[in-house]
Amino acid sequence: MLKATKIKEGDVEIRTFKFDQDTTRRELANMVILHEYPLSMVEHCGFHRFTYVPCPHTSEMLTDVMMECLHDWNIEHKLSTLTVDNCSTNNVMIRILLEMLSDVSLLLNGDMFHMRCSTHILNLIVRDGLDVISDSVERIRSSVSY
Repeated sequence: MLKATKIKEGDVEIRTFKFDQDTTRRELANMVILHEYPLSMVEHCGFHRFTYVPCPHTSEMLTDVMMECLHDWNIEHKLSTLTVDNCSTNNVMIRILLEMLSDVSLLLNGDMFHMRCSTHILNLIVRDGLDVISDSVERIRSSVSY
């Protein structure tokens, strides 16, 4: 790819473009801060490409796809934690990943590698709480509609 840079009025210098991940990350952070964009904007389809995970979604398959992504992004030696939902498949995937990744690059030798998704945990707590009071809520709804 070529990059055109304006040197002075009417003159343009053409050079090759070199992608730099650190510069891009800084510029994205500056853009979010400067324009007060929500952090969720990076979830828009223009910011990421989807990775296909073939069926069945076993822990081995998820591990293979995760390692492929880590290698593609060149972060397999820079990883300190991984946040995933709470399910047995993910628990097994984390154990397999820990065996494959270097202890040197992991925070506290991988003891803190698996971070459970706090939003998912909160959702489970709220669901359990709503299950406990569901009869009361239903009675209130019935009395209000009556």
